[in-house]
Order: sequence, then structure tokens, then C-alpha cells
Amino acid sequence: MVDMHIHTNNSDGEYSIIKIIEMLKKQNIDLFSITDHDNINSCIELETIELPNNMKYINGIEFSSINNTYNCHILGYNIDYKNIKLVKECEIIKERRLNKIKTIIRYLEEKHNIYLTEEEKQSIYNKKGTIGRFDLCRILIEKGYGTKQEIYDKYLSNKKVKTHRSNIEDITKIIKDANGISVLAHPKEIEEDYKIEIEDIIEDFIEKGINGIEAYNSIHDLKDVKRYLLLAKKYNLLITGGSDFHGTSHPERIIGTTTKQKIKINSSNIKLY
Repeated sequence: MVDMHIHTNNSDGEYSIIKIIEMLKKQNIDLFSITDHDNINSCIELETIELPNNMKYINGIEFSSINNTYNCHILGYNIDYKNIKLVKECEIIKERRLNKIKTIIRYLEEKHNIYLTEEEKQSIYNKKGTIGRFDLCRILIEKGYGTKQEIYDKYLSNKKVKTHRSNIEDITKIIKDANGISVLAHPKEIEEDYKIEIEDIIEDFIEKGINGIEAYNSIHDLKDVKRYLLLAKKYNLLITGGSDFHGTSHPERIIGTTTKQKIKINSSNIKLY
């Protein structure tokens, strides 16, 4: 069984790699990828972790990107995570994320009279992995400002904050230079965010360097999967899939399963090469 889209506490996931591997074993997953946002820390950690004999890992990452006006995520698989350009891009995005968070913290102070302690700020600024709004959200939940959704809606959706995302052409080129393949993550999210169908814009994504599409994802239903598989066949795109597991922040996403129907997939369902 396969799960090619998993997040750890090196980005916005809840669990460590060791815990993730234990969970994958229970689900009989033998091929997996950790795809943390905009960083390679999990790739580095996995160098020192001995996997069960029947389990195979593929280096992965999920880059925050933008294609014209469309925010999107690009999965990079089989990457050389030591590639200089890829490492540099991760550092650049981390710096952008840090500046974005500092801007939001000032916004919270000036517009909402919400103040973080210096210790709380430093816990975000000095984080080893990906820095994001989810770190602020966690602190605001602890301070009693509301639920996750309430906090995002009221405090963390400031559209004036400069984006941390990189242009899709730059991301796909970096992944290619690192001997990896670029896959458009959870296309359903783009469809829902922009009220479009991915079929209408897929050619532009292909022209800008994507090699594949994530047909199977926990936010897709089986009708979506069928559409994306037909799209992959039409344009000769690679096919991937996974749970997009984060932990209790997204309880509907169960590790080792995919789609809203919680199906399991095996290597015959995907086409990575």
C-alpha cells in the first residue's frame, strides 16, 4: 500500500517521523513519502532512521507556489535534497515566511490589541522546520481567542500580507535541477478556491513544468479521481496520491488512506516514472 503525501512536525503536521513510521506500519504501508512544506528536514532525518525491511521511502517536499493568480502547491518527488538550488530556495521561503509572520504579529497588536509574549514569539522565530500561520493559530487557541476556523477567519486572513510563495516556473525548474518530478497537489483545492475546473487551466500548468497530478487526495471524492485520471491520460501526466495527513488538526485525513471514501491505494494506482 502507498501513501505519498504526509506531513510531520517539521512543517504543519503534528507527529514526529518516528511516530509516522509506526502509524504507517499499522496501516501496512510499504511505500511512502514525507512532503513537508518548503523544507527538507525530514529528508535529512530519514538518513539516520532504519526502516522496516518491507518499507520504502521516496524523498519528497511540498512547495508553496503561485501560477499567475492561482495559489497552488507543487509536490517534488525523488529529489536530491542536497541540491544547492533546492536548499537555497527552502532558505529563501523560510525567510519570507518569517517576515510574513512578523507582519501578522504587528497586525494583531495594532488592529486587535493581541500581544504575544517574547517567549511565544521566539518559539516561532526559532522553529527548526516550516514557520507558518498555523504556529500563530496554535498560540491563539491556547490564549482562548477561539477555534482554529474562528481564528483564521478573524485574525489570520489579512490579504495585505506579502506572500511567501514562489512562481511555479521557478519551483518546477528547481525540482527538475534536483533530479525530481513536479506534481500538482490536490487540484480540487484550486477548483474550490477559484471556482474553476482544473481541466480549463491544466495546459498552462504543464507548460510551466509540472510532470504529474495528484489524482488521489483526502479532499477528493471518487468522481474527482476519475476526472483527474482521465486528465492524466490525455496529457500523459504522472499520477500520485496520498492522505495529506497532518494529525488532529485535520481529523478527516487518515494516514494510509486517501479520498473522502478513505480508500487505500497500491503501486498499481500511481505512476511515478
